[in-house]
Order: sequence, then C-alpha cells, then structure tokens
Amino acid sequence: MRIIYVGILWFFCLSGCYGQLLSGSLYGTSGPTYSQTLGDLVTEAGEDGTGTAYETGASEVMLSFRLDPGLLSSSAQRCTSNVYKYKVFIHIQNAPEGLVLEARTFSNAGDRYPASILYDVLPVNGPRDLYPENGGDYITIPDDETAAIKLFEFTGCRENIPIQFRISASVLAEPGASSTEIYYTVVGSLN
Repeated sequence: MRIIYVGILWFFCLSGCYGQLLSGSLYGTSGPTYSQTLGDLVTEAGEDGTGTAYETGASEVMLSFRLDPGLLSSSAQRCTSNVYKYKVFIHIQNAPEGLVLEARTFSNAGDRYPASILYDVLPVNGPRDLYPENGGDYITIPDDETAAIKLFEFTGCRENIPIQFRISASVLAEPGASSTEIYYTVVGSLN
C-alpha cells in the first residue's frame, strides 16, 4: 500500500514540476478592406504620398484569446486556474510591393476573461493587464514570416482586444487587386 502512495505522490510531483502550458485559441473579427485607385496614385512629380491612405476604426478589428475547454472543464474554468503571460506577434504575407501596413492597440485594451478571478487578489506574475509594444504607437508589420514583430503582451485570458490598422499612401504601391494575409502568433510562458 505504501508503494502506491509513493507512486501517486511521485506522479503529482512530476506533473506539477514539469507541467506544460494549455492550448488556447485566438479568435478575431474581420480585417481591414482597402481599395487604392489610379487616381489615388497620381501626385506631383517627385512626390510620394506620405499621408494616411486608410485607417480602420479603433474597434473595427477585435481579437479574443481563451484557453481551449477540456473534457471536464470550460474555457472560463481553465482561464481562472491557469494564468499565463502571452505575447502576440504579427506579420503579413502576399502584400503588394510597396504596401506599408501598420497596426496598434492600446494600453490595457480589451476585457479580462473571466472578468474577476482569485488571481486578481494576489497577482503573482503581475496584474492581468495588456501592454502594447511601442507605447501604443503604430508598428510597421513586416512582410516576412521569419521576422514577425511583437504587437502586444498580456497576462491571463482576454477578450475584445481592439486592433487598429493604418495603410500609408504611397505611389510605390502597385495598383490592382491583392489579398494580403495577416497572421498572428501567440507565444505563452509561465512568467
């Protein structure tokens, strides 16, 4: 009987000491839709349009991140008992030559999920807040999957994170239809 207890104790110690992060899912609403015509490109000789061609509304694109539900536990239960730190990286693919796409979010944007948990009373790894990269200013999104750039980080699960996009006007951007894909990568850690 004693061997069984030692075996169970050993199992719990190993699973607690060498645990892994639980899987989660990032959900998002639509992305920016933009059209640039030939008339938009015509400028004085030697000038490149340096203004803003298009900017989404502050809450047009929303992201949410939750831990996936288990067999016997809901997403809310998992987010309550497993508070990790997450970093969100972004990059684009299939962008037309010369396209400058930028993104940003805001300090402590979005909603905590669940809204209140026991962790909030004693935040071991810091508060469940969101911290934008670059102080909330726009960040140019690279068109290279090997060079994704950090957009923001947060602790715990979060919903309704607004992402604002801006496309810079440029005569260097090719006219025509394109379908630029925006990719998000979420990296979790224990602290």
